[in-house]
Formats: sequence, C-alpha cells, structure tokens
Amino acid sequence: MTSAQPAPAEKDDINRAAIQLAEEALERKRQSLDWRDWLTIGVGFDEGRRWAMRASHSNQPAGRGYNEAFSSWLKQTTLHCLDKPTRAELLACMDNRHEIEAWRATLSENKRMEWNHPRTVMRHWRASLKSEADPGKAGKITRASGMHAALAVLERERDALQARVKEFEKREQDGSTFASQDHADMIAQAIANELRVVWPGKFRQIVEKLNAHCVKHAQAHARGQPRTPSSLKESSNA
Repeated sequence: MTSAQPAPAEKDDINRAAIQLAEEALERKRQSLDWRDWLTIGVGFDEGRRWAMRASHSNQPAGRGYNEAFSSWLKQTTLHCLDKPTRAELLACMDNRHEIEAWRATLSENKRMEWNHPRTVMRHWRASLKSEADPGKAGKITRASGMHAALAVLERERDALQARVKEFEKREQDGSTFASQDHADMIAQAIANELRVVWPGKFRQIVEKLNAHCVKHAQAHARGQPRTPSSLKESSNA
C-alpha cells in the first residue's frame, strides 16, 4: 500500500519571498563565496523543511511522509541542484546558527573568508567545541556574545525581508508579477508552474502569443516607449 503523495506547496502556504531569496542567493553562490548567501539559502531550506513537516503532519524533519513532502517541495525550486551532503550540513548550520555566528565573530577576517562553505564551517566549529571542552585552552565563547551576534544577523535579515516585502507590494500596485532583475529561468519556471494544468496545445499557443508580445515590446523599446501592463493589455485586445 503506497502512501498518498503530498500536495504541491501552495503560494499562500509557504513564504515564497524566502524561497525566491534562497534561489537568487544560490545563483550568486555559483560565482562568489559569501557566508551571508549560504545563510540566505539555509533560510530557504528551513522554510521548505517547516512546510514539509506541516504537510506530512510530522513533529520532526524525519520519516517517510516528511521525506516525500520535502522532496516534492524541493523539486518545485532550483534549490534541488545543491548536493545532499552540503544541504545536510547547511541545515545543521541553521540548527546551531546562533552559536556558529558567535564563533565566527571570534575568527580572523582571513579565516572567515576561507571558512564559509557549510561543510567547512561545521568541521571547524565542531573542532572548536572539542577545544572548548579542554579548560586549558582559551577562546571559549560566552552565551552573551552569541546572542549579540545572532541579533545582528536577525536585524540584517529583517531589513532585507522588509525591503523585499516593499518590492512585492510595489509590483502588486504596478500590476507586475516580476521585477527587471529576476532571472529568466526563474520567470519561465514560474509561468510553467502556473500553466501546468493546461493542455500542451494551449501551452504552445500561449508561448506563441508571448513571442508576439516580445516583438511588440522590442519595437516599443526601440521607439523609447516602455510597454506598461495596461498598454500590453490594450494591444492584445486590438
């Protein structure tokens, strides 16, 4: 007897802003090495983990139901390209984030730049815990310093998310779903997800009409007349 497949993650049931930020950060990770980006990716995975627990009615991220739900969520994002060992260590970093942030605050700048991959961070952080267990070694991190570092990180994330919310609100007011800085593959995937219920023939018709709008947009851009959502609607009804 097979278990029921978990329902796809609905937009109103999951923090899409966190997922989009995670996808954008992962794209930047392919070109740079930044611990802040890894934390942003981790927040996205953490959001997916919480959704999978809710969808599978699990009180912990484990078990067949949870694994199926998490896998279902993961396939809907570009985050699935991250290898499983790195993902596991990144989630471990998120589970111990306050302590790790406090520990990183004690490192030299060179080490912070060098030790920024989740697997590297977890290896060195675990080694530091063994060192702290020896009373003859210095460098023990106080709980107060850990909370201070964690608070600074949360404040930065709050500011980033507030800016993101304002961006989404502006898009809604302008009648636009996407922003100019959004990646083409992300926009294409979002459109494909919305159209997954239509027949292939209609899907192709929609693609043809999008190509026609693309030509009109290019022509308007060449004349120095940006195509607004309202003008696109008027041209499509002409």
